[in-house]
Amino acid sequence: YLIASLLWRLLSVPERYQALRNDPTLAPKFLEEALRLDAPVFGMWRIASKGTMIDGQAIGAGERLFLTYLSANRDASHYSEADEFTLAHERSAPHFAFGRGIHSCVGAPLARLEGKVVLDVITERMPNLRLVDGFSPTYQPHPFLRGMASLPVTW
Repeated sequence: YLIASLLWRLLSVPERYQALRNDPTLAPKFLEEALRLDAPVFGMWRIASKGTMIDGQAIGAGERLFLTYLSANRDASHYSEADEFTLAHERSAPHFAFGRGIHSCVGAPLARLEGKVVLDVITERMPNLRLVDGFSPTYQPHPFLRGMASLPVTW
């Protein structure tokens, strides 16, 4: 899911792809911004360890909560231009695409490496890569994963 989302973010604005081709050192920033906006996992279930209040809503100890990474990664109180893909500045807050703390994804380093390798190889070998005209993403239904049904490209 990550690779399709990453390529869609790059190819939906051709200037982004060209910028990465011109400066491959931008690959980690492209990858992290794509993860922030299009985390492959919506979120995960958690159990409240103690009672608390969240935005005026009482949460009791032992209650199940579905924490959504997608909404956390677009929180305007933590990210300027929260809904925009931008490399204009460093993000002031880390994203939650791979969870956080004891709930961090053990595969995160491998996923980042795979994303970086894909970007390096594709930008080098497919300089004219582009989306098929008229493509609009549709997502596969799933309770907590977010992935495109397809990503038609041409070169």
